[in-house]
Amino acid sequence: FSKGSFKGKDIPMAPRNLASTGIKTAFLKNVHWSLTGNYVGSSYAINDALNALPKVKAYFIAETRVSWEQKNWELFFGVNNLFDKKYFNYTVAQANGGTNSDYYPAPERNYNVGMNLKF
Repeated sequence: FSKGSFKGKDIPMAPRNLASTGIKTAFLKNVHWSLTGNYVGSSYAINDALNALPKVKAYFIAETRVSWEQKNWELFFGVNNLFDKKYFNYTVAQANGGTNSDYYPAPERNYNVGMNLKF
């Protein structure tokens, strides 16, 4: 915030530090593999415009995916939250100015499989 009563405060749920990195490679004829990592720095909970409560902890998660690609279609299998990290990606400070926050846990390790068609 640059003006008003919140001047100089951090914007809630907007971390100052955020980074992503990844690698994607192909092997055999049409098989691709990727690994990505996302770091989300600590931030204040939603509704905490005064930055009065402790920051929500930073976290790092990784995802991987393998796919078999052909001319106009792709089959894939992926793993999200590869290391099964326990973290909160959504936190809300009490609207009544209390000293508590409501924490919503992010999904644990989960899998996805699917097919993409290109037209």
